[in-house]
Amino acid sequence: MPRVYEAINETLKELFVGLTELPMNQLEARHKSGLPAAIAHWKLGAERIIYREVEADLANPQAFVEGYAKNMAKNGWASITE
Repeated sequence: MPRVYEAINETLKELFVGLTELPMNQLEARHKSGLPAAIAHWKLGAERIIYREVEADLANPQAFVEGYAKNMAKNGWASITE
């Protein structure tokens, strides 16, 4: 079952919320070999990016992603979803 995760780019003030079935360390490794199109402009290694799992075992994970992204958008921050 997919889990909701967020990748926070503190340098650009962008929050990316997505779904994965991978553990966070594997997801980060996958992103190092190629970022999702929505955040392809991020510069791994040059920008401060933090990954964390947000939620698991949801009945409707995509709806949660959309609502969570909207609620988590901070003043001056961009919120991005897959």
